[in-house]
Order: sequence, then structure tokens, then C-alpha cells
Amino acid sequence: MSKVRLIDWSPGLNKVGLTKLIRELAGVPLNEAHDAVNLLLRGVAVDVTVPNEQCAQRLVDAARALGVRVECVEIEISATK
Repeated sequence: MSKVRLIDWSPGLNKVGLTKLIRELAGVPLNEAHDAVNLLLRGVAVDVTVPNEQCAQRLVDAARALGVRVECVEIEISATK
């Protein structure tokens, strides 16, 4: 699992787009994604857990394009057996 932190947002943020993005990449229900976006809009940094590093990078890139300041905060590397 990887974790991405949504830190801050810019005026003109595409809230619907960000909500859809979180739902798609984190696999959470609409209400959880919506709550995360609302917290971000209130100035609270939000951690979003995604399944892997590729999803984390997609979330970082797409969220930045939507007007969010974001960073990867945790990447768990799974060991192969």
C-alpha cells in the first residue's frame, strides 16, 4: 500500500474531478472521497491510501493537474516470496 497526502488546494479546484479521482484510485465509496475533499477545502491535509506505487504516482500527477498540492508520504514495498 502507498499513501498520498493532499496538502493544500488552489482556487478553481475541480472538486468533482478530485472526488472521482480519489474514488477510482483509492477504491473508496463516494461519501469517503467526498469527505476527504471537504476536509481538504477546510484546510486539513488528507492522507489517501492507494494499492500500489503506480496508483500513488497517478494520484499525485492527476491531483496536481486539478490544483492540489500533494506529496507521496509512504510507499510500502511488498517482498516477493
